[in-house]
This record gives sequence, C-alpha cells and structure tokens, in this order.
Amino acid sequence: MTYLRLIPIWLASLLFLYQHMSPSPCVDLGIRISPDRLLFILILGLFLKNRGGRLRLGVTEGFMLAFAGWCTLSWLVTQPDAGASKLRWLTTIFQLAYFPFGIFVVAKNSDYSERDIKHLLTGVLIIQSYLVFNGLAEHFNMDLLVWPNYILNRALSDQGDRLNGPFSNSGYLGVALVMNFGCLCLIALWVRGFKRVCVYSLMILSCGCIYLTYTRTVWLGFFAMLAVFYFFRTGLRLHARRIGLCVLALALTGAGSKFSLYGPTLFSRRQNTVQYRVTNLQVGLGVFRENPICGVGYGRFAKEMSQFEDRYGDGETRTLTSGNENTWLGILVETGLVGLALYGITYFLLLRSSLRLLKQRRPEHELVRPLAALGFTMVIYMMINWNTGDMRFHLYDPNLAFLVQGVIASLARRATKRAAAMDRPGATAQPGARAGQETGECRMAGASRMRSTPETAGELTRGTTPGAGNRAPVPAARE
Repeated sequence: MTYLRLIPIWLASLLFLYQHMSPSPCVDLGIRISPDRLLFILILGLFLKNRGGRLRLGVTEGFMLAFAGWCTLSWLVTQPDAGASKLRWLTTIFQLAYFPFGIFVVAKNSDYSERDIKHLLTGVLIIQSYLVFNGLAEHFNMDLLVWPNYILNRALSDQGDRLNGPFSNSGYLGVALVMNFGCLCLIALWVRGFKRVCVYSLMILSCGCIYLTYTRTVWLGFFAMLAVFYFFRTGLRLHARRIGLCVLALALTGAGSKFSLYGPTLFSRRQNTVQYRVTNLQVGLGVFRENPICGVGYGRFAKEMSQFEDRYGDGETRTLTSGNENTWLGILVETGLVGLALYGITYFLLLRSSLRLLKQRRPEHELVRPLAALGFTMVIYMMINWNTGDMRFHLYDPNLAFLVQGVIASLARRATKRAAAMDRPGATAQPGARAGQETGECRMAGASRMRSTPETAGELTRGTTPGAGNRAPVPAARE
C-alpha cells in the first residue's frame, strides 16, 4: 500500500522547526501549512481511498475522538486565539489529539506485510542515524556537519550546553532518541552479521547522545524502557541487560560527570526547576477549583499563566515565566475532569492492550509481543514525560507512539484470528513460507525464535507450534 511507504517520510518531516529554516517551506494561512501536515493529509487521503470508507473503530478510538471533540468544543467556547494572527491553540489540539489519533486509526486499519514492517523500522533507523550523528557534530562543534543551521542558533534555546538537535530542545530530542532506541532493539532481533554490528554501534552512540541531553526526564524514560524490556520475557531482555550493565559501569567508574556515584549527579542539581514545577502545581490546582468539571477553557491556563499566578501564587515575584510545565495538569485545569478522564482512559486502554499481548505465549503472537513491549514502554515514557513539560508542542514522539500502538493492534487482530482458526477441529497449519507472505510475520518471528547463537541461547525455552491436528514441541523465543 502506497501510503504505508509515506509514513517513515512523514515521521522524518516531524523533526524540524520549519519557521526557522531559510527559505521556509511553509505556507502561513493562520495555521501553518508545513511539509509534515501536507504529508499527513496525503497519507490520510490515500488511506481512505484504499479502504473505501470501511473503518474498524473500537472503544479506544471512541475515547480518542471524544477527547479531541471535547478539546475543540472548549476551544470554541473560550476562544484563546481571538485577536491573534495565528491559531496557536487550535494547532496544539491537532498536535495533541487529531494527528496522533489519526495515525493510530490508519495503522490499526492497515494490513502490514513483512516488507512494510521492515520499511517502517528502516525509516526509524535512518532517522536515528541522522539525530545521533547530527547530535555528535553539534556537541563537538563540527558546525559544517550540522544541518539545519538553526540548530547552532543558541538564541532559540535557553538550555546551555545540552544537546538540542533539530527540535532546539533537549527534552524533545531526548524522547525521540529513546523511542528510536527501542525500535533499534527490535531491529537487532532480526538482523545478523555486519548489519547487526552496525545496529549495535548505533545503539551505543544513541546512549551517548541520550546522556548528552543532560535531561532528567529523558534519563528516567530511558531507564524505564530498559526495565520494561528486562522484566517482560521477550527477546528484548538481552539488550536491556547489556545496556544496563554499561550504564552501571559508567556510574561506578565516574566517567560521566553528571551520572556518577562519587559526586553530585544531574538529579541533585537544578533545584530551581523543581521549585518551578511545585509552584506550577500549586497554581494549577488553585485554578482547577474554579471549574473542576469542565475546566476554565482550552488554552486559557497556559495563556493567562501570569494572571493566575498573581491570584494563586504565594510569592511576591513571578516564578512561572516559561508557561505550564505539566501536560496532565494543563489538561485537568483547562478541560476539567471530563477531559482528563477521556484522555487518561485512552492511555489506560493502550497499556491494557499491550499487557494482554505480553501475556500471550502462542506462536502466532511471537512477532507481536516484542512490539507490544516497545509500545508499552513508549506509553509509559509519555506518561512520565508529560509531568515535566507542556507536550502539546511535541510532534514526533506522540505520533510515533500511537503509530506503533496502531501497528500492534493490526498485527494482534490477525494473530488472534489465525489462532482461532487453528483451534478449530481439523485445522491444519499453513506452510511457513506462504504464511510469511500472507501475514508478513512468520519469517521475522522465525528469525527471532530460531536463532541459537551463544548470546541468545539463554533466552530460548520450549514452545509449541500448530500441527496437523496436534502440536509438537519446537524451540521458541522466551518472550
């Protein structure tokens, strides 16, 4: 399907601040018409044409659409963009809700072949390669290798010596690096030889760039990903153990000045940012009490932060100079308990779906389970990250996370149907090669299951595979 080939290109287009590029490729019509939005419209149009208007919408999509509609209604009532030259807050609704939810529906209702999945992961690998090598060039002042040039403009960021990348923000770059790192772990399950060495090398360099962001939330998200990969029994446990040992060695040797057992770490520094978020929470809860059910109106809390601080703050000087730094709090204050409930249930349903898949042990779910672990970590990271910033201005990470969740839902639906078909009396197994062509899963899952090199031998256990009316034990991935 043509539109699936465009999705990696669309993901790459989400990396840049086009308004700072010269010449700018955007068309300004109140809402900025940028390349990423044009690509999204094209993908959506081709998808609808391919589907002929037939969509599978479940409970999760219902809550997604209800939240998007509630935010839009709140925006219409509050009119935070009234008198402004740009529809800034309407744009954030699309970035928070419509784009991620849209790509989830596209992914869930698409049939992925092995080639489509490889194409998507290859696209993420290319994006990670760009972010890593561009980041290293930025850190080591190799200005000729940095692109776009606005990355070198420190006036766009107040984050000092942190790695900012094309986002001009260390937090945005960090979450992209961590999520892409999870995809690299998945790729490493299915490649061998020189390709595998290249993937491992990129993973190591990615860890270096994650460290250079010098951002606590990024580090916490990275540690959470490693923990999930380790404690859930998938082939990703091996990567988590290796990287975890490297991180421990870094702390023990003291090689990382901001992550060492022998001195102050990043977690004990920058206490002013902690106080900022405490004040942010105090003011937000005060505003929330004004209208706990429906909220004060979408965009109003962030837009009128200084006025709210004067009313609910406890200091003589203003502390909240950079806006709201807690997305969950912003949703609660602006859209009330109704909005927070709709959005929170959406995340709960995504986590529950991933956990259910991780409990599956049937061969039909061998490809889906590592993907479910990856999707679970992405959602967990977003829930952590959204406590430390206003993520309505994020583009790459929520769209990638919801895309992966959509892919998981699509593959899980077909795996469940195949398992049900095999459970029928008299059902016979489909030949492996043909199954791989028709479902796009057998060869990739088989590569993970049947690999028996010394480094993965400890991850193997006994499993079963469907046979002609019975099941015979075969080696299967300890997932």
